[in-house]
Amino acid sequence: MFFLQKGLILLLVMGSSFLALTAMITDYWATIPSKSLHMGLFRICDQHKSCNSLVGTDNPKNLLIAVFVIGMFFLLPCGILEVWYARKGRLGTLLFVGAISCLQVILTFAGVVSGAVLISDFLKMEVFYFSWSFALGWISVIISAALVGLSFYINKVEPRSHSPTGTEGPVANETNREVQVAVIPVPETTVCDLPVQLNPSI
Repeated sequence: MFFLQKGLILLLVMGSSFLALTAMITDYWATIPSKSLHMGLFRICDQHKSCNSLVGTDNPKNLLIAVFVIGMFFLLPCGILEVWYARKGRLGTLLFVGAISCLQVILTFAGVVSGAVLISDFLKMEVFYFSWSFALGWISVIISAALVGLSFYINKVEPRSHSPTGTEGPVANETNREVQVAVIPVPETTVCDLPVQLNPSI
C-alpha cells in the first residue's frame, strides 16, 4: 500500500538534496557576456577556465550545505525505511519527513535568495544574467515544497493499521472486535419429569 508514493518521496528527497549541492558547488550562478565571465558562490572564472576565489559568500554556502546534510542524514533514511515497510504496513515517519522538509524549504529558499543578493551586489556595475546553477537552486526549493505536501498528504490518507487479510483501517478494527455468540436452546425440565426408580428392597 502506497509503495509507489513512498518511492516518489524517496526520489524527491534525493533530488532536492543533490540539486541544492550541485547549485552550491557549480560556477554558473551568473554570467557576464561582455567579459565572458561566469561566477558561482566559490569563484569567478573566465572562458579560459582561469578562476579567482570569492569571499563573503559563506552565508548562502552554509545554508545550502545544511540542506544537503539534512536531506542525506535525516530525510533519506526515513524515506528508505518508508519504502522498505510500505508493503507491510504503516511505519509512521512521514509526519517527521514533512516537518523536516519544511525546514529544508526555508533553508534552500534563504540560501538561493541570499546568494542572488550577494551576486547582484558584487556585479552591480556589470550587465549580467542569472544562469543554470541559480535555476537549480530554485528547482530544489520547488521539489522540497512538493516533498512537504506529498508527505503530509500520505500521512493523512494512509490507514492507521494494517490487517494481514488485506482489510485495513477502522472497518477492519470494528470487524475484528465483533464476537459471535451462539445460543443453544436447553429444554426446561422439572422434578416431575425426571424418571423415578423404585428400590425393591424397601
